[in-house]
Amino acid sequence: MGDMQQTGKAAPCCLQIDINKLGSSGKTEENFTFPFVPERQLLSLPSATIGKATVSVTVRLVKGGAVAEGKVTYTVNGECSRCLKPASATFTEEFTASFGTAKDAEYPVRAGIIDLTAAVEELIVTASPQVIYCREDCKGLCPDCGADLNAGECNCKNFREVNQNGSSQG
Repeated sequence: MGDMQQTGKAAPCCLQIDINKLGSSGKTEENFTFPFVPERQLLSLPSATIGKATVSVTVRLVKGGAVAEGKVTYTVNGECSRCLKPASATFTEEFTASFGTAKDAEYPVRAGIIDLTAAVEELIVTASPQVIYCREDCKGLCPDCGADLNAGECNCKNFREVNQNGSSQG
């Protein structure tokens, strides 16, 4: 991939790192940066997709495997949960993952390769937002007539009554 940037050696198509090569180079730790395109079904938001995603990780060799500490930065693109206009939000989540050859390892080492994919996908599943907004102060749509309340108040009777009572919309 032409836009892939990395300071260490990694497989060009995925989040795999050959820790045998890392160890044979005399290093015990190395930094890697990968572009990442996760599967759409990772998100719980309907009609949302993950745009640009980057995984930055430091891999440290330990007895029987490796520890990966890093962060995933990704953008969620979809509809505003209040007004249904296009919305986009960027998130950064940190993670630590342990890889080993023992049966009780958090993630396996296979033929000297660690694959960060499962750890990164699990992080996105658990950390992804349940809602995104076009802007923080989005007022949403009128529940009666569907007017965009960001453009101004509507003339619905229920809207006026709710606002007079001090309740908030959306």
